[in-house]
Amino acid sequence: MNAVIVGFMAGISIYSTVKNGFGFFTFLPVVFIPFVINSKKVDWELQEELKSRDLK
Repeated sequence: MNAVIVGFMAGISIYSTVKNGFGFFTFLPVVFIPFVINSKKVDWELQEELKSRDLK
């Protein structure tokens, strides 16, 4: 699912650049891509911690 979100954001950036040149909507999705990737890492670490404490 995260790959779809990252691909969608990258697609929006590319489409915006081709259609309108550089602007706000060119960089906005690119800014959020690291947050999406980092959220997956945090989720994985949280699941590992819950498993180590035998909570899930």
